[in-house]
Amino acid sequence: MGIVIQSFVLITVVFSVAHSRRCFKCESEKTFGCAKEAKPNSVECGREEPGFTTFCSYRLFHHVERKVNISKSDCLQVKEGSILDRIVVPDCKNPPPGHNVIECKVCASELCNSAPLLSTSLLNLLPLFFLVKYLAR
Repeated sequence: MGIVIQSFVLITVVFSVAHSRRCFKCESEKTFGCAKEAKPNSVECGREEPGFTTFCSYRLFHHVERKVNISKSDCLQVKEGSILDRIVVPDCKNPPPGHNVIECKVCASELCNSAPLLSTSLLNLLPLFFLVKYLAR
């Protein structure tokens, strides 16, 4: 009986660690300081509180007084059943004093909360360019 309990505890621990979400954790005064190319740190978000679920978040603010952009990426625990939308991010609903929200995103996959890069967006448009060129023949 003792071996069954030990096995159950071991499987539970392995399962919870294996299914813990990983997010980038970064704060930078550079617009793309939290981009994957900047190699931000990644962290295990840890165990969720009962009744909560974990998302990754990315926020980009403009500090009005200092005239700098501040990018932030980290884990975010929200009430279970919350929609995957920026309204669940407290900083996006009510930005810190003196900050304007430029961008705010929430995502639920591994390491999904890096800053988007223009080059990435252009690469995504490349197939569309060839499709338009092909159809114009």
